[in-house]
Amino acid sequence: MKTPMKAYLNAIANSYGEVLFISRPWVGVVFLGLSFLYPNMALMGLVAVLASYLFARAIGLKKGFLDSGFYTYNPLLVGFAIGRVFELGLLSLFFTLIASVVTFALTIALNHFFTHLFKLPILSLPFVISGSLVFLAARKYSGLFVGYLYPTRTPVWELGLPFWLEGYFKSLGAIFFMPQVMVGMILALTIFLVSRIWFLLSLAGYFSGSLVTGLMTGSMQLSFADYNHFNFILIAMSLGGVFLIPSPKSYLLALVAVAVSTLFVDAVELIWASFGIPAFPLPFVLVTLLFLYILTLLEFPLIPSVIKESPERTLDLHLTQRRRFPNLGPMVELPFSGQWKVWQGFDGPWTHQGIWAQAYDFVVTDSRGETFQGAGDRLTDYYAYKKPVLAPVTGRVVALDQSRPDTPIGSPEPPGSWGNYLVIKTEEGFFVELSHLAQNSIKVKAGDWVMAGYLIAQCGNSGYSPEPHIHLQVQIDANIGSPTRPFCLGNYRTQGTYFHQGRPATGDQLESLIKSRTLTRKTAFSLDRSFTYLAKSRGKSEEVTWVVEMNEDGSSALVSKRGKLYFGKQQNVFFVYSVEGTDPYLKALYQALPRLPLVEGDQLVFEDHLDLEAFFAPLAKGLLLLASSFFGPLAEVKGRYRFDGPGLVKGQVKSGWGGWAMDTYVKLDQQLGFLVIEAGAIRLELIESKLISQKFQTKGS
Repeated sequence: MKTPMKAYLNAIANSYGEVLFISRPWVGVVFLGLSFLYPNMALMGLVAVLASYLFARAIGLKKGFLDSGFYTYNPLLVGFAIGRVFELGLLSLFFTLIASVVTFALTIALNHFFTHLFKLPILSLPFVISGSLVFLAARKYSGLFVGYLYPTRTPVWELGLPFWLEGYFKSLGAIFFMPQVMVGMILALTIFLVSRIWFLLSLAGYFSGSLVTGLMTGSMQLSFADYNHFNFILIAMSLGGVFLIPSPKSYLLALVAVAVSTLFVDAVELIWASFGIPAFPLPFVLVTLLFLYILTLLEFPLIPSVIKESPERTLDLHLTQRRRFPNLGPMVELPFSGQWKVWQGFDGPWTHQGIWAQAYDFVVTDSRGETFQGAGDRLTDYYAYKKPVLAPVTGRVVALDQSRPDTPIGSPEPPGSWGNYLVIKTEEGFFVELSHLAQNSIKVKAGDWVMAGYLIAQCGNSGYSPEPHIHLQVQIDANIGSPTRPFCLGNYRTQGTYFHQGRPATGDQLESLIKSRTLTRKTAFSLDRSFTYLAKSRGKSEEVTWVVEMNEDGSSALVSKRGKLYFGKQQNVFFVYSVEGTDPYLKALYQALPRLPLVEGDQLVFEDHLDLEAFFAPLAKGLLLLASSFFGPLAEVKGRYRFDGPGLVKGQVKSGWGGWAMDTYVKLDQQLGFLVIEAGAIRLELIESKLISQKFQTKGS
């Protein structure tokens, strides 16, 4: 665990990294060190961060809100701005204290306003407002000594670089008020080490914007000598790698925004110069917010739901979540037990067309693929006839009709007749219709509340139905014949493979699976339960302990000294959602069992997709994800698992690139949790499981 002092130092360091969207303490330390090339600026910046931090604690803001540096990087920039212009003294320190508190207050207020009203980030807007106020007010403060009127000893390195490359490094340094080549080179190297995507975006943004400006002004030399072009760098990095998921479309949008911003950079520079103040990053703020606002209104699909600490991590999470939990619409259970065949699916050739395209028809077949026995000219010849129909969702019955007779084979009612039907409205607000039910077979009435899996009717042949079958659809309202909407089926097996959710094809044999009480009990992890394992890896062994904790959002996690594994249950599946930190043993559990179907089924096979974070070294992972931003399948890691006996799961994880593979094995404990976990070279054996009152410490053996 972090000591209080270390936590405070990390918070201060993160303030520096957040200027370039980076939340890594070591990056903040590098930026802090660079700032001491200008001692006045460095000290004023530190004073601004500390003053903001103390003010936040004084007004009762919880420490957790300050750890990331999000609330304190704008005050830091104000401190930098004051330190670059005014000499260090008691009056300038007092001026910095006031300005930092104002900036911090603006950060809180604007963040609340922008987040709730526009769902937008505030970026450097508090710094732009506060910095402008500072420079305007300082005109009257004759007691402040202007630093650039006095000799300085700041080192200047001239490396004889081409003007276009020198301009890039100086503009990068100008973000921190240090337009020097060496500073820019160190910043560029740091960005490269954190994210290759950000580094390439910084290059693309700067050079594209400077080229456009050079063409417009007629002078490339003057264009590349303008330090305000750091705005191009920030725009490209933010739109291409922070607030949009990295992709060719995101990169193109970022470059378009940079081209648009050339007008803002030159116009804002002239307007602000008339007041005798610098433009600061106002063009970056205006253009980025403008593009994000438009994209938010349009519900642009590449806006990430979660922003991670680098574009690569955001992309990895997005690709993995999209594969693990595809957005297929509402999920409904199968309306039957046993095995049935998909007779007609979405966009089927007969009746699933137009506004009724999203629907399923199910029939029962024998070993020959036939739906009937005998001559097939009687209703009772058909295997599906009078079979139980189960509620596919939990909800309230809002409409039904069971008065229509079952039509003889070959004599259906006219097209458009739904026959006997039942409509259920779910808790989530969507409507599920079951049609062609047997006459007088419905077991519920309008207004009844039903649970998924309850017996509600029998399969029939009423309405426009050539033979007995179950018709299932999700529709926009409770009226019979309403337009359908996309949905998916859940908790079924087809061709030997289990699906938590999916859209089976016409002809697929589906098997409804029963929930396993044993597996459900074995994965019922209660809070404050610890699991101690003997962990072995490449000839080394140690005891490690995991503790079940609840997160602030109410989710659950297994926590160790080096990491955290998030888990939970959805319908009949136990999921490991993600792993944070550096604990290789938590990652081994994720690799060996990213999901566990809590259902009965011999030799059940199931699949899952895992993120690259759990498998590859940072450099290889970064390069793969950079390539994957253009071609997603490169980042695919897929696991295929099989129940190999009661409580035994064997699997293999394969990468979509390079032919890499890993064998896995999990044995469930008789009572609770996992008795043995194997993933590659790692093996964990359960020593003890018990309830505790405080966290265990891990120890070597």
